[in-house]
Amino acid sequence: MLKNGIGINDDSPEDKFINTMIIPELKVFDNKQTELKGWGAYFIGMDSDGFEIQFGGITSDLMQSEFKHHYDEYYKTE
Repeated sequence: MLKNGIGINDDSPEDKFINTMIIPELKVFDNKQTELKGWGAYFIGMDSDGFEIQFGGITSDLMQSEFKHHYDEYYKTE
């Protein structure tokens, strides 16, 4: 990671866990190859559980259209 200038918040080689700082150069695209715009993304996860990209600063319209199941779960009424 140092080779690419990516900051690390936390890592544990023995557990294969990593949590990077926001990576400004990281681009995220939807299924139509349109770049999603936000304020940044970073990697977090553990090898045994999988890794994910946390992506912040997207609009609610984008969240609703691209991540409908998450949006609906978050805004569901009881």
